Amino acid sequence: MTTRSILVAASADDCRVFYDSAAWQLRTTHSLYVGYTSNVVLKQGCGMRFLGANIPKNSIINTSYITLTAEVDASENIVKSRFTGEKANGVPAVYSTIADYQARRGVVVGGANDDYITTAQVDFDSIAAWTLDTAYNSPSLNTILTELVAISALKDIGIFWDDHDGRGDAVGNHVRRAYPYDTSTIKCPLLYVNFTPYYKVFPSIKLLQPASIK
Repeated sequence: MTTRSILVAASADDCRVFYDSAAWQLRTTHSLYVGYTSNVVLKQGCGMRFLGANIPKNSIINTSYITLTAEVDASENIVKSRFTGEKANGVPAVYSTIADYQARRGVVVGGANDDYITTAQVDFDSIAAWTLDTAYNSPSLNTILTELVAISALKDIGIFWDDHDGRGDAVGNHVRRAYPYDTSTIKCPLLYVNFTPYYKVFPSIKLLQPASIK
């Protein structure tokens, strides 16, 4: 088995996206929110890009989750969110414009289609209270990563965490707020993955793997 622990490593590798009651907005230097702040800052979520995963195609995903660290105290518990994987053949791009994000995240955020997201999604609902500077693990993301690694080897991994469909309470400041890279390079999101390379299960497969990810 092999383990990766990967922090977001640059400002454009995470972003905040929200609806302002008229249009979707993207910020790459803001905190990472999910939930509802007000009637002009709602349906919030974020994208996260983790570099250097180097997971061979068809590997067995044993354990996976994202660790998020609370940037503020938050006790409101009707916050609903969802994790979704980005199908990018193992090379998700940096977050640049809202149009780019919409094309990648799909129809829930105004994109044209859902061609670039995983069918597998993981709900993270009724989130317990968060305490400043405390780290919290997401639910298992195994189904998402298993779907991604069945498509291609994963040089890098893109994950969305959001309430873009507005499933949570539309009540002021019903949010969870995590550190982004720009606020802390050590408390920003961390992806943990433990996996078994497919060629360790079926050794003859090793000959088919690119040298860079053996």
